[in-house]
Amino acid sequence: MSATKLPLRSERMPTQLPSKVETIKSLPSSSVPDSITRHGKPLRCLLVGYNGAGNTGSDIRLLTAIDDIREALGPQTHITVTSINPERTAAILPQGQGIDVEEVIFTPHRFIPKMWKLTRSHDITFLVEGSTFKQNWSPWLLHAYLWAAEYARWNGNYAVAYAVDVGDLQRFHAFWTRRIVERMSLTITRTEVARERLVKFGVHSPVLATTDTAFRFERQPERISDTRPVVGLAPIEFFQWPIRVKLFCPAEERYKWPLAFTWTAERRELSDKMVERWVKLARHAIETHNVDLQLIAMEDLDTVVCEKIQTALGPSLSERVKISSAQKVAPSEMVGILRGLDALVTSRYHACVLSMGGSVPQMAVSHDERLASIYAELKIEQDYLLDYRQKDLSQELISKFDRLMQNRTEISHQIREMHDSQFVPRCALNKEELRAWALRTFDALPANE
Repeated sequence: MSATKLPLRSERMPTQLPSKVETIKSLPSSSVPDSITRHGKPLRCLLVGYNGAGNTGSDIRLLTAIDDIREALGPQTHITVTSINPERTAAILPQGQGIDVEEVIFTPHRFIPKMWKLTRSHDITFLVEGSTFKQNWSPWLLHAYLWAAEYARWNGNYAVAYAVDVGDLQRFHAFWTRRIVERMSLTITRTEVARERLVKFGVHSPVLATTDTAFRFERQPERISDTRPVVGLAPIEFFQWPIRVKLFCPAEERYKWPLAFTWTAERRELSDKMVERWVKLARHAIETHNVDLQLIAMEDLDTVVCEKIQTALGPSLSERVKISSAQKVAPSEMVGILRGLDALVTSRYHACVLSMGGSVPQMAVSHDERLASIYAELKIEQDYLLDYRQKDLSQELISKFDRLMQNRTEISHQIREMHDSQFVPRCALNKEELRAWALRTFDALPANE
């Protein structure tokens, strides 16, 4: 097949985002919110999530959740963020806004006493991790979030699940999720599918469905190349999850003691085969479509996979393949890179979400319900969604990629339409629902007092 010449992003798309996206960051002056108070004092809010782990999606969710909370509850609201790496989290937070960062390590002997103390001293505990009610990353992380919410209630305070996802859970995990969600003060899921899953678990308390908070994040596309179109690959190491408690293991399998990745000889073999599929796709993209490649490690842990792909492509293609890793690239800069791509193949949910602000045509290799849900909303799941376990993955990766490149303009327009008409307005509902709940629950102090 002969090389296909593609127009550069700057030749086919405007560099300015629509005003609808640009203006969502700030409320108009006439809509500056009253400050919500409790017993005459500004609210103290605790934000619990997967912070400080070098995960771009989690970092962007944290930043947008802070914006939502300040706009919904008032600028005097005090915010504390939990993090496994406080220095790293503090580096991405807005300066001079009175935001504290507390170290919280997700190991039972350290998490439990620290979380009890923090939930006792804060009026509202927010669960802000997107994968809050999911077990595929780690059952322990699921129960850590559940107990954070329960500790808040035991301490006479409030718990809010803020635009979170819900996965398929084993019976034990579903039981405890139902029990604790039913007692939470406010539950907002980021998809209707997630809301329906909670109902299926037996949750009878109200659950609201909106969308991910990351849709409100503002960043212009960053031009990556002036010579050739750039295709992004955002892989993930499918086979090292979930994280489990394991007191003793080889150093390369350790996450953070006593937690370890789930590696076996069979899983390593499957991982190697998956890298081969990525390499085959990358080589095909370069040689057939004459593009450059941007390997995108949305989390620190993805860097290893990206480096394996780059190494396997060999020195002859080294100038055509670059890596952008969360280890070195700030979250906001990563968003600019994603929005500057000419096409994207992703296994990361937030690479999908954050690239949509740049109308980037995309396809996915999925390992759970998150990409499947959003691709169904975009109405592209039939043509551009693959499951990493399917037997014909190598062949279908190439086939669907060729179709994506052929139809990239149509897909780009389709994504822009859905982004502007559906996802951005639904994202704005997060803070509206939060404010409505807060006004029913607490006192409001007029903004001019």
